Amino acid sequence: MNTFENKIDRLTDAILENEGNITDKTKIQIDRAEIELAASNMPWNLNLRQIYRSFQNDFHEYLINVRNVAEKKARWYLGSLNRMPDIYTIQDFISAKFTENGIKAFRNFIHFLEDIKGYSQINDITPEKWLKPAKVKQSRPKITFINVSDIVEVFHYCPDNLKTFYKLLTYTGGRGEHIKNMIDTFEPDRIITSYEFPDVSYYPTSELRKGTKNTYFVFFPTSFIDELKEYKMPYNHIETVYSKVRHNNVNTKNIRKWHANMLFKEGTQESVVDYLQGRTPQSVVAKHYANLNMQAERCYHSILPKFNIA
Repeated sequence: MNTFENKIDRLTDAILENEGNITDKTKIQIDRAEIELAASNMPWNLNLRQIYRSFQNDFHEYLINVRNVAEKKARWYLGSLNRMPDIYTIQDFISAKFTENGIKAFRNFIHFLEDIKGYSQINDITPEKWLKPAKVKQSRPKITFINVSDIVEVFHYCPDNLKTFYKLLTYTGGRGEHIKNMIDTFEPDRIITSYEFPDVSYYPTSELRKGTKNTYFVFFPTSFIDELKEYKMPYNHIETVYSKVRHNNVNTKNIRKWHANMLFKEGTQESVVDYLQGRTPQSVVAKHYANLNMQAERCYHSILPKFNIA
C-alpha cells in the first residue's frame, strides 16, 4: 500500500471514529476535504474501496434523497460495498464476482461519483466504461398461480396471531410491509366508509410508501373494522412475518397477484386494479383521484363475496 493510501486509511479512520462526537470539527472537515481533493486529483491509481470509505455517509444520503432508495435496500447496498475488495481496474471488479445487490450498489456508487462528486474518470476509466460490465443478469420471473383454495388452506395453516394480518393481505392485495406498517400505526378515526357502498371501507396509507413502492388506500370489508381495531402485530420484523405466513406456493407476493387476478376476472379495469394496489403514478392519482376512487368503491363492492376465506 503506497503512502497516499496510508494517509487515506488514517484520515478515514479518524473521521469514522469521530463521527457524531467530533471534538475538533475544523480538523475533521479539513481532513475530509483533503481526502476528496486527493481522491480526485492524484495521478496514481485510486482504490475504489478507499474512495467509498471516504464518501460512505454522503453516498448513503444520495441513495435515500436522490435515488429514492428505501432505507432497508440502502443498508443492503452499503453492506455490499463495505465488503468490497481493493478495486483499481475493471478486471478487479470482474474478479470480485459481486452479488446482484453488490452490482446494483456499485452502479449507484459510480453514478454518485460522476453526478455528485464530479468524477469524469477513475484511473483513466470513464464512468460509462466502469458501468459496462456491472450489469445485473435478467432472470426469468417465476410464475406461480394460486387459487382461492390455496388461500383458504394457508389461512388455516397460518398461526392464530397472524390470521388478522393474513386476512388484511387478502382483502387489500397490499404489500406485506405496507400492511404491517399500517397496523403498527393504525388510527381507527381515519377509516373511511363508502357512502354509496356502506359495506366497503378503506384507510389512507400514502405516508407509508417507501422508495418507488406506492400505496394510497387499502380497501377492506366494513365488517372487518372491529377485528382490525383490536389487532396488534406480534412481531417487529417483517421477514419473521413473511416466514410464518409462507406455505407451499403461497406467500405475500403471490397473494397480491391472486388479488389482482380476481379483480381482473370480475371485469375490473386495469387502471382501477393499479390504483387499488398502489401501482398508479402519484401524478395520475392526483389528477383523477375522484374518478378512480369512485370506481374502486364500486368494483370492491362487487367482489366482496369472493373474500370469504375464513
